[in-house]
Amino acid sequence: MGKTWALITSLHALAGPTLTLIYPLYASICAMESTSKVDDEQWLAYWILYSFITLMEMATDKVLYWIPLWYEAKGENGVHRGTNRMYVC
Repeated sequence: MGKTWALITSLHALAGPTLTLIYPLYASICAMESTSKVDDEQWLAYWILYSFITLMEMATDKVLYWIPLWYEAKGENGVHRGTNRMYVC
């Protein structure tokens, strides 16, 4: 159960990028290939907001580090500030 449990508990490391990058990238490509302009504007707005939030988080990282449970609330348990290992209890 040790290796299986470690794999299951670390799946959030794949779920985050999948939900925030891979699916929107696929949907954006599909939107560009469609004839409708509405979906193009929707995904353009998504990428603008995503970039803005990411840049603001990078700029305020030193402050956000001191907010209790900030990284845990985002789902980055032990994967922040250069930590390269996750400890499974």
